Amino acid sequence: MSRRSSRRVAASTTTASLPPNIERGLASFQNGVHENDNDNNTTKLLLVSALSDCIRMNDLSIEAFLTRFFDKSILSKYCINILATNYKVSGKGNEAILAARIGKFWSKPDFELKE
Repeated sequence: MSRRSSRRVAASTTTASLPPNIERGLASFQNGVHENDNDNNTTKLLLVSALSDCIRMNDLSIEAFLTRFFDKSILSKYCINILATNYKVSGKGNEAILAARIGKFWSKPDFELKE
């Protein structure tokens, strides 16, 4: 096997999924910042899957992912509209602070939003 093909095999076998609490966090993030209620469940699952793939392929922590790919206004909106209804969370701060705040809740093994 050539060197190139061995790298390709190694790269394709790293399909470990994210922890369930992070998957729930991504799903709640999608619901919190996306305003179209007409989307079906398949579309939501595809978006969560794409976000998960992005995190794994770039080998990012949740905080780094949120800081790198989302604007302060989106992170703040999620904190105010979603997290603040379940927990006492502020929507103030820069991207890094907001991402750390969100990541703190998502990293808890029992993370789940109350309906």
